[in-house]
Amino acid sequence: MVMLSNSPKREDLERAIRRAREKLLRLQRPEGYWMGELEADVSVAAGYIPVMHFLGRKIGEERTSRLIKFVRGRQNPDGSWPAYKGGPGDLSVSVQVYFALKLAGLSPEEEFMKRAREFILSRGGLTRTNVITKVWLACFGQFPWSATPTVPPELIFLPRWFYFNIYEFSSWARATIMALTLLSHLQPSCPVPDGRGVAELYPEGKQDHSLGQREGIISWENLYLLLDRLLKLYQKSPLKPGRKRALSLVEEWVVAHQDADGSWGGIMLPWVYALFALKGLGYPDDHPVMKKGVEGLENFIIEDEEGFRLQPAVSPVWDTAWAILALRESGLPPDHPALLKSARWLLRKEIRVRGDWAVKNPGIEPGCWAFEFENNCYPDIDDSSVVPRALLQVRLPEPEERQKLS
Repeated sequence: MVMLSNSPKREDLERAIRRAREKLLRLQRPEGYWMGELEADVSVAAGYIPVMHFLGRKIGEERTSRLIKFVRGRQNPDGSWPAYKGGPGDLSVSVQVYFALKLAGLSPEEEFMKRAREFILSRGGLTRTNVITKVWLACFGQFPWSATPTVPPELIFLPRWFYFNIYEFSSWARATIMALTLLSHLQPSCPVPDGRGVAELYPEGKQDHSLGQREGIISWENLYLLLDRLLKLYQKSPLKPGRKRALSLVEEWVVAHQDADGSWGGIMLPWVYALFALKGLGYPDDHPVMKKGVEGLENFIIEDEEGFRLQPAVSPVWDTAWAILALRESGLPPDHPALLKSARWLLRKEIRVRGDWAVKNPGIEPGCWAFEFENNCYPDIDDSSVVPRALLQVRLPEPEERQKLS
C-alpha cells in the first residue's frame, strides 16, 4: 500500500481518537445526556427583546448588555447580519435585529446602527422583507396587518381528506399556522415607545404596502394573491358564520398542543406566536399555560463569555444517540458506565402516547422519540431511527432493560 508523506501515523490517529473520546465523556451532563448548542441566525437571540416587551416582562440591564454584545459581534462589515455564520447579509434578519436593538433603547445614530440602516435601505427596505418578518413587525405596529397574508381560523374546519388541511403541513408549520390564524384575527399592535420604531426603514415615498398582483400574468402567485384579497374582504365582513366556533377550536388546539417544557413543537417561532396569540385572547400572565410558556424560554438560553443568546430549539435526544454511536465506534466498551447512564436516559424519553402523527396513521402503537426533551405531539423519524441504533450498541445488565430493546 502506498502511504502519502503527510498521512498521520497510527499512534497519532489513536491519540487523537482517545482525546476526542475523553472530551466527549467530559461533556456528558449529570443526567446522562449530551446536548450541544443549536446555533441560529442572530435574529433569534435579538428577538428575545421584542418577545419580552410584548409579554410585558422586563429584561435586566446586565442581560440586555450581554445580548447586545453578542448581536454586535455577529454584524458584517457592511452593517448587515447574515442568515448563517459567515454568510452574506440577509435583509429580513437585519431588519429584525435593527428593530430589536432600537426597542432596547440604542440610538439609530450610533455608527453600527447607521451601517445597518444603510444596508437595509440599499436592499429595498422593510417592504422587501419576508412574510415572517412582516408579521413579526405587524405585532408591534411597525407594519400594516393589511399587507400580510390573511390566515383565517376557519382553516380548522377543512376536512382531513381535503388537499389543503392543517395535517398536510409539517409539524412546525402546523403549530405556527394555528397560532397565526389567531394573530391574523386579533391583529395585535403592541405599543412601542416613542422613537423606538422603525419608520426610517421604509424607502422614501413608499406608500403602497399591499400584496399586489402582476398585471397580465396567469400564475400560482397571482392566484394566491387573488385568494388573499377575497379572504381580506371576508375578514372585514360583519358576517362571518362560524368564526366564533373556529376561534374556540383553534384556541383549544393551541392550548392542547403545549408541551411539558412550555414550548409548542419544541421550536421558537410557533412558541412565540402561541404566547402572543393567547395574550391577545386575554390570558393573564399568571395563567398556567402562559407561565409555563414564558418560564420554558429560559431553558433555551445560553449565557457565557460570548454573551447572551437564545437557541431556536434544543437537541438532547439527537445528540445523545449520536454520542453513543461515536463513543462505541471509538472503542468504548458497551457496558461503560457513561453509556449505561445515557441509554437509560434515552429509554426514559421514549414517547408512548399518540401525537398528531396518529391522525394519518391510526391504529399504530406509539413507540418513538423526539428531538427535544419534551415533544410528545411531534416525535420524528430521524430520532426514532437513530435512537434504537444507539441503544443496541449498549449492553444493559438488567433483563427488563434488555427486554425494552427487543
